[in-house]
Amino acid sequence: MLGWHLTHGKGKEVEHSVSDKEVPPNLNTRLISIQEVSGESSAASLEGQSVSSTISSGKRLPSPSRRIVDVAWKERVDVWKMKQENGFSPVRSQSASERGVYDFNATINDSVDEALLSPSGSLLTEKHTSIDYLLGEPSQLAAVDIFVSTVDPLKEPPLVTANTVLSIMAVDYPVDKVSCYVSDDGAAMLSFESLAETSEFARKWVPFCKKYSIEPRAPEWYFALKVDYLKDKVHPSFVKDRRAMKREYARFKIRINALVSKAEKVPGEGWVVQDGTPWPGNNTRDHPGMIQVFLGQNGGLDAEGNELPRLVYVSRENRPGFLHHKKAGAMNALVRVSAVLTNGPFLLNLDCDHYINNSKALREAMCFLMDPDLGKQVCYVQFPQRFDGIDKNDRYANRNTIFFEINLRGFDGIQGPVYVGTGCVFNRTALYGYEPPVKPKHKRESVLSRLYGGSRKKGSKSKKGPDKKKSSKNSDSTIPVVNIGDIEEGVEAPALDDDKTLLMSQIRLEQRFGQSDIFVASTLMEHGGFPLYATPENLLKEAIHVISCGYEDTTEWGTEIGWIYGSVTEDILIGFKMHARGWRSIYCMPKLPAFKGSAPINLSDRLNQVLRWALGSIEILFSRHCPIWYGYGGRLKFLERFAYVNTTIYPITSIPLLMYCTLPAVCLFTNQFIIPEISNLASIWFLSLFLSIFATGVLEMRWSGVAHLFAVVQGLLKVLAGIDTNFTVTSKASDRRRLGRALLDQMDDAFDPADDSADYKPFGSGCGYLLRAQQWVSDLGTSFWIIDESTGDSAVVDPVDPEKVIQSAEQHSANIKFVLTTHHHWDHAGGNEKMKQLVPGIKVYGGSLDKVKGCTDAVDNGDTLSLGHDVNILALHTPCHTKGHISYYVTGKDGETPAVFTGDTLFVAGCGKFFEGTAEQMHQSLCVTLASLPKPTQVYCGHEYTVKNLEFALTVEPNNEKIQQKLSWARQQRQANLPTIPSTLEEELETNPFMRVNNPEIQEKLGCKSPIDTLREIRNKKDQWRG
Repeated sequence: MLGWHLTHGKGKEVEHSVSDKEVPPNLNTRLISIQEVSGESSAASLEGQSVSSTISSGKRLPSPSRRIVDVAWKERVDVWKMKQENGFSPVRSQSASERGVYDFNATINDSVDEALLSPSGSLLTEKHTSIDYLLGEPSQLAAVDIFVSTVDPLKEPPLVTANTVLSIMAVDYPVDKVSCYVSDDGAAMLSFESLAETSEFARKWVPFCKKYSIEPRAPEWYFALKVDYLKDKVHPSFVKDRRAMKREYARFKIRINALVSKAEKVPGEGWVVQDGTPWPGNNTRDHPGMIQVFLGQNGGLDAEGNELPRLVYVSRENRPGFLHHKKAGAMNALVRVSAVLTNGPFLLNLDCDHYINNSKALREAMCFLMDPDLGKQVCYVQFPQRFDGIDKNDRYANRNTIFFEINLRGFDGIQGPVYVGTGCVFNRTALYGYEPPVKPKHKRESVLSRLYGGSRKKGSKSKKGPDKKKSSKNSDSTIPVVNIGDIEEGVEAPALDDDKTLLMSQIRLEQRFGQSDIFVASTLMEHGGFPLYATPENLLKEAIHVISCGYEDTTEWGTEIGWIYGSVTEDILIGFKMHARGWRSIYCMPKLPAFKGSAPINLSDRLNQVLRWALGSIEILFSRHCPIWYGYGGRLKFLERFAYVNTTIYPITSIPLLMYCTLPAVCLFTNQFIIPEISNLASIWFLSLFLSIFATGVLEMRWSGVAHLFAVVQGLLKVLAGIDTNFTVTSKASDRRRLGRALLDQMDDAFDPADDSADYKPFGSGCGYLLRAQQWVSDLGTSFWIIDESTGDSAVVDPVDPEKVIQSAEQHSANIKFVLTTHHHWDHAGGNEKMKQLVPGIKVYGGSLDKVKGCTDAVDNGDTLSLGHDVNILALHTPCHTKGHISYYVTGKDGETPAVFTGDTLFVAGCGKFFEGTAEQMHQSLCVTLASLPKPTQVYCGHEYTVKNLEFALTVEPNNEKIQQKLSWARQQRQANLPTIPSTLEEELETNPFMRVNNPEIQEKLGCKSPIDTLREIRNKKDQWRG
């Protein structure tokens, strides 16, 4: 039995006791469970344990588990004292071979060129761990906790987040060493349900990735690759498995899109979970903390029976009256909850749209972080940001080439790059505000070396002057009483025999880290793991407690520990404070980019992004953390400080830029010119000015600082007047229509048969498109081409007049591969036999339950077809008009602007007659299957009855403005002899009465009590209507 006890804030407590078998497959949303806590505590069973969420205050009285900290701290001190008494010569806690990393003999140093040796380093790491694997020994690679943060699932689409999570789950790293935490700061049920679907799909996706070693391991981008996927894939089952996986992913996308469509219609009473209770996050500003573990060692295996990495959903508590500090607060909550549940010594944070492009990225980072000489000094390894979806001219400068290719390389030659907000592997110890061990000094350094920061002598007695000042100013020497690095290395320190001193140290630790005994104990464990006396019950309770909204009160979270508060660009502050303590960072640029994300796709989003960055820099410039004066007397190197000053002061350049732009206009109005009259001396100055401007243009190529002036103004308002600015989440949804240059042309009965002109409309990707051809027989319906531009391969939908289809194909150099038949009626399937005669060997697809004339290959619901390189076709069973009616859902590269061919199931503002089915079947076809597709999906139906259908729709909803507007537009189109097809699913959901049967007003007007009865009644009225 797994018992659980859930407290919603200060409200009523709910108790349950259920067996493991009673937990539904998609995981009960109210159950806060932990299948597996850590590899080190695998023996701890959760059976019979309970969990309790804390109330909003975040304060608790001391509990019996307080002694956990005593024991953990005292054990470490005792070990250190024993080394001191025995005159033990300090050695590293683990050798290179024990830690799974090859010893470079300190060949990796601070230079840029050496930092770029990571690819070769990862190869050595991989070889060594492979030997361990062959010998049957467990991997000695360190555990990594990976954070993914999201806020608004409508701006950060769940499918994008799902791809990021799937790439993490399939990373090339020991599964028991990887834990993925997804932070949902919006407490959205959509995010939770999407993650549940993702966890189920991961059971199939992860073994496929690892079996065939594919790259990248985000399915959306893997299936979008324009490469020969058969190259180097000698496994005989690869083609079959790939097609099956592509089919599974298409189904997965439909399920995710269905959840999105459902989430856009919020019930008046709020969301409810499967057991009928309200979703705890209905009020996004007042809800309890929520944790759900979806996958882990005891949370289910993959399709081949192997373990999967842990996948944890986290939504921190949110209450009115508490400061939540946006993303920085969410990241700090993840730091604490991960320390309680898994406590990996290293952390990787990713934005929800940044997937792992190189599955060996974690191994790349470990070559630095676990290096026996360099690793103890490294606070984080930063990877450059790389983006998908950027046009070839990079019109919005999304690549940031100067910053990532030049500036950060220069940082790496000093004390390391700044933290850029994502794609960074942290040393957990550095996030806790500790200082790195002091390197021993063996020889006297030159003046130039001192300019770059110098070094400090080892040992507390040798700390003089600047070190001593720094310890009192930027850190507290009593936290901990003895530096953790000193305990490991055996450095002399004051004795700790006094129990009172030990108790004061413990109290001071709680004041620093918060009132969580288990979490405080975890901060003392440099290599991860848990206190010996921590039980699963304690871990569960502490996990909820550390994400309560009042936990950080009177602690140093956000000021000295974790993500720093006070700026929208908290990432700069985090790296700056770590460097000020003496840590160094590494810039790792593997040949295959480690991570890729989505770049802003329009100018407004790009300007908002630049504005946010510049605003953060201005906030730091006018704060106590300004690099001009902060941290003097510490261990920040001079040139590193100078680089940070440049990072924060650059928006000020917008002021002289503004003057430069306005000065010519001022000169024209005042008739006063800044350039003197022509003379020899003036000519020299003019030439110098011209050359300077020309050199600036060559270096920068384009002006890109247009948003910086607004950042300066807003930053000054915030710092001086206290006027806050809103943080705008950059939309991660790609503009499918803008990127696509695909072409459409339908065979419509409104066109003259002799008109061969092409009227093109956007569809699909840059390669897949539909092409307009002429209508061949009046009143027979509409047929369509689907053509892959890169190969010329084509398919035709419902060809009634084959001769004209062949003639059109020859005119457009289309290579007909197959025919798609929606249903068996003669006005759709009547040309199949003739097509087989005119094109020998052509395939004709039709529904398996329909007796389609000329059909050579039957398709069922969920079957997929491929056309050329980039066009994918998914068969959807939409019965009622006929028993085996099939609609075809078509996507091009990256799924851009999809289309669906609905035959006679769905018309514009109407639907087909119920010839072979029932109202229940039509409701399932229209309101479930088709309605779950993305809203921008273009709808191509078999006949054009648009005007009549809209006129009837007004009899059902006479006050629907959307119907009135579309009817006016449709009449204008027909008067101009233009088509009204295609429509979109979004328009149909607004104007089609057969897809609006869930509307209570329509049900009440028609006297029906259910959507199905309403659909049946509307169909009866339409059949009798003679408008």
